[in-house]
Amino acid sequence: FEYQSKYAEVLRLAGQPEKAADICRRFVDEAPGVCFFGGNIYYNLQRYEEALEFFIRGMETCPEEKKNFLGAAKAAFRLGRRKEAAEYAAAGLATYPEDRRAAGGAFFLQDEVVYGALLALAGDFSDGINLIEKEMWGEMCRGCYYRQCIDAYIELSDIYDFMGEKEKALEMALKGWQTAEFDFDLINAKKRLEEELKC
Repeated sequence: FEYQSKYAEVLRLAGQPEKAADICRRFVDEAPGVCFFGGNIYYNLQRYEEALEFFIRGMETCPEEKKNFLGAAKAAFRLGRRKEAAEYAAAGLATYPEDRRAAGGAFFLQDEVVYGALLALAGDFSDGINLIEKEMWGEMCRGCYYRQCIDAYIELSDIYDFMGEKEKALEMALKGWQTAEFDFDLINAKKRLEEELKC
């Protein structure tokens, strides 16, 4: 799994996401951990049916990877299947312990970002946004480069987009892009939103 993922990541960063997605598809049976990675590539290519296929496979084979539930919810929402999206989000929320912070020690920002995004996709947009923003600007994040901070901007951009607030969504994508101009997810979100706002 590690080798295939690194090879796919090199292809993706080299501007060959189609080839990267093909690598993920070829190895998904023997390395199910590649499901989220492949789903995320298809999601950024706006090929949401194929993304959903990968995320659902990940939910089934790697339920501990909560991002698969979030990915499935986001892909279904993009396809206009909001009830289905809410069901995936609710299933993801159900995998968390009742007391998230007490379970297993410290609860990292990335976990709270995913939890907040799942809340939003389950229908509670306000609480989801508030949770992500609270963690971003709290003690766990100092505004420097962390994968978690970039993920927070990505999820906030998507949530605002799902709410129909495209200008706010673009604002979040731009803020994240200023933090990490090379991030593939942010580049795609920025490009897509700029094109939609021109229409």
